[in-house]
Amino acid sequence: MPQEKTNSLQDVLLPYQRRFVSDANRFKIWIAARQVGKSTAVAFESVLLASAAAGTAILLVSASQRQSAELLERVRRWVEALKAGVDNLVVLKESAQGLRLANGSRILSLPANPDTIRGFSGHIFLDEFAFHRDSRKIWASVFPIATRGFSLRITSTPNGKLNMFHDLWARGGNVWTRHATPIYQAVREGLDIDVELL
Repeated sequence: MPQEKTNSLQDVLLPYQRRFVSDANRFKIWIAARQVGKSTAVAFESVLLASAAAGTAILLVSASQRQSAELLERVRRWVEALKAGVDNLVVLKESAQGLRLANGSRILSLPANPDTIRGFSGHIFLDEFAFHRDSRKIWASVFPIATRGFSLRITSTPNGKLNMFHDLWARGGNVWTRHATPIYQAVREGLDIDVELL
């Protein structure tokens, strides 16, 4: 990653977001309160990954079409914010599902569907994974991709115990780097939100 060029821009991320983004482990999982900036961090990291190596493919998978469109909009905003300080951050082509950079890297943002994930090769981000319909089928589609050497990032707010996110968090073994951000911790680390009002 073009670390020296993005350090000052990374300062706009809160400390817990920076910890997640800077964690270089291939497999990482993040459980956090709502509205603490998980998707913002996911979008930021996806842009850094895409700009760092030519021909990189990144798939962002959200719980719904609306959420995947919103996540792609965050990616676009990061591209705009980072392009002055990061090499290779020129967008050649845009669509409703993603963008292609001048270095050949692609970032796609799709709603959760086991069939659309199947056949993809690249880094995968599962955003709000505890809320994906058929999360176990999604995982069955994603797992073979991860075994090919690509990284896998999973984020979500809690949603009970009957989903694959909970299984990976609770019983995923030591392969995963785990990040946890309860709302009070997020506020202590700079999130500007009135918890008592909530």
